[in-house]
Amino acid sequence: MNWKMLPMLAFMFFSLFFFALAENGAAQPATPPAEKLPWTLREHYTFPGGPLRLDYAKDNAEWRIKVYEEDSETSRMNPDVALRTVGFSVAVKDGPILTNDMLGAGGETIMAREPHQMDFVGEGTTYTVRFVPQEDLLVEHTITTFRRWNFLFLTVKVTNQGANPKGILKISPAIIPTHAFEGLSDAAVSSARPLMFRGPYPVFGPEGQGTALRVYDAARPLSLMMAFLPSGFAACRYTSPSGGSNLEGSFECDYAPGYVLQPGDSITSNPIFISFGFPPAMAQSQYDYLLSNACAPAVSGELPRAWVTVADTEGLAVLRAEAGNAVSAGITHALIPGNWEGRPGTLEGGAPKYPKNIAEAANSLSGAGCTPGITVDPLLAHKGNGAWTAQSEDGQYWVNLNSAEGKEYAVSRLKKLIDKGFGFLAIEASTIPDAVLEQFGLTRAQADAYAFAAAGEAAGASKVVVLPSSSAKINLTRDALLDAASAAVQLRERNIGMAAITAHLAGSGSLDDETLLALQLLGCPVEFIGAPPRSAQNDLARVFAQPLLRARAQDTPRKAPLVWLLMPEPAARGGAGDALFSFSGAPGWETAALENSDNATPGAALLWRPVDGRTALINDGRLPANDKYAVFGLVPDPNQPVLAGISGAPFLGMDRIKKCTWSVETRTLTGEIAAVTGDRATAHIYVPQTFAVASARLNGKDLRPDAASQWLSMPLESGGGVFEITFSSR
Repeated sequence: MNWKMLPMLAFMFFSLFFFALAENGAAQPATPPAEKLPWTLREHYTFPGGPLRLDYAKDNAEWRIKVYEEDSETSRMNPDVALRTVGFSVAVKDGPILTNDMLGAGGETIMAREPHQMDFVGEGTTYTVRFVPQEDLLVEHTITTFRRWNFLFLTVKVTNQGANPKGILKISPAIIPTHAFEGLSDAAVSSARPLMFRGPYPVFGPEGQGTALRVYDAARPLSLMMAFLPSGFAACRYTSPSGGSNLEGSFECDYAPGYVLQPGDSITSNPIFISFGFPPAMAQSQYDYLLSNACAPAVSGELPRAWVTVADTEGLAVLRAEAGNAVSAGITHALIPGNWEGRPGTLEGGAPKYPKNIAEAANSLSGAGCTPGITVDPLLAHKGNGAWTAQSEDGQYWVNLNSAEGKEYAVSRLKKLIDKGFGFLAIEASTIPDAVLEQFGLTRAQADAYAFAAAGEAAGASKVVVLPSSSAKINLTRDALLDAASAAVQLRERNIGMAAITAHLAGSGSLDDETLLALQLLGCPVEFIGAPPRSAQNDLARVFAQPLLRARAQDTPRKAPLVWLLMPEPAARGGAGDALFSFSGAPGWETAALENSDNATPGAALLWRPVDGRTALINDGRLPANDKYAVFGLVPDPNQPVLAGISGAPFLGMDRIKKCTWSVETRTLTGEIAAVTGDRATAHIYVPQTFAVASARLNGKDLRPDAASQWLSMPLESGGGVFEITFSSR
């Protein structure tokens, strides 16, 4: 016998003895989970992201983010961890909540690596941790990388391997515990912006509800963005503990009242987009690109800039009067709220607030100078059919839009409504009871998605616009508008329908210049309860008469971004620079963290501003902090001549450049500038040291432009014009 083994044998004997006592005696405290092995001993993958790395563990699908360090014993044993632990969970109806630690403790996992292909993203690779089934459920946690992109996708898939149906209440693909972020500096900023989804439509949710988390700390360095993409099965949100920090919380897919998995069936959570280690504005731009492909198709009609409505307690007479008053504020749409039906589902107005023939209400609003809209719930029915309707306890009938007959009924009902003269439909969140949803076998999010599909089919190729009803109320202040404007800036560029925000004008209703500028950035309709006060009507009319500014937030991790990049029109891309404008109170911001739309070397961009009609370079690579509104020019690629901007014009005239191109072959910069307001408007062309001006023409006339250092100044006529500048090698 090996005497050295005696202590170990004695330990095992007494352990078994006390285990037997616990099994046959009084209840004992639960055994604490086994302590996790160090990451150096855990089988895992590591994914790169700029100065950061993401480790992904095979044993329980846990992941973390660390700062990249040269390989050494110190870096392996004591890595600089920025985000320590992220797990996941699955809530089973009438069952337990399965966490990644519980699943990992259930037996040896499998890590599968497989090729992947995805529409509008391309080739990729999936890394999947498959757990030993528990509760007859096979759970698979997957991270997907892409060959041409620097972001990841994260999903959780659940398959019923049992003989009986299983209900899934919630999948939380990513859970960030308390104090998971480490070493953040005092300059770190974070936000959880309130953008949510109903079906394929983006919706601004109430305060504290959103689907994204953004964290940025230039001193760390840490840049992280995590955000859901929409699907029709779940209501998705990022939730933080009540009153807690947004640096802790859970990304949740809610399948209320429960998604039933039949034997052999599967469900996959909404993907979470993860970008780490790259400039925040770049991450936001990539996410917006994905959203614009994942969200509703572009509407055929023109999206309203604003509309007026009234409280549910009012009727058509008040709405018509308010609509007439709102026209002078540039508001040319009016919405009938959701209380208009006498008996829900009949499409007949309820007296005395609305006429029985609701077409009369549409005509009345048109007569006030407004496009009429109406709020509707496509799930309502005024009669029952056992095959495709159900009746709730209050006697109301509801339509199962997942059946062919139910969908046909809803589409025909909505077409009748459109034929009555309405130019847009606001689809409200249905009050269909959970019991009816369970009878139909639908989640609330599924039923909502089917409602939008029916409304879209009813609208067809007409100019009628389908939008979600408003679910967010904000004070019409600068920061509240900037928060909303930055949530999905590229969606409006692609004419994606977005829910309105209901605006409240406090005090006298007057709006300052920065609030009006923020309103011009807002890409969704604004809903006014009653006409705006006269003190604000002239300002609002001026904003709504102008096109939306094609600008994108740069300090996106802030709740109300204050630094914006005005993008030139696509026809000017490559030959023109960009304009940056920062609102009062904007902190300093690194040029390397700006959106790199021209694929120039990060940090190589030139920052400048006009001073007394001349140009002044800012050489420290940082947008300075400002106590008042300021505009700067940005030359993304300093290796070619570009039209850098126009002094004496708002936004450096970047919204006035109709086209601007640079020809490498002919070494010619050509473009067209729309009419510029201002008597001393001067175009500034940046000229690299390797180039010299050979000739210049404006509106067919030869010019002798003022050349100073690497800048060429060209005074403009008030009507704008066409220019052509030819360069030679220096």
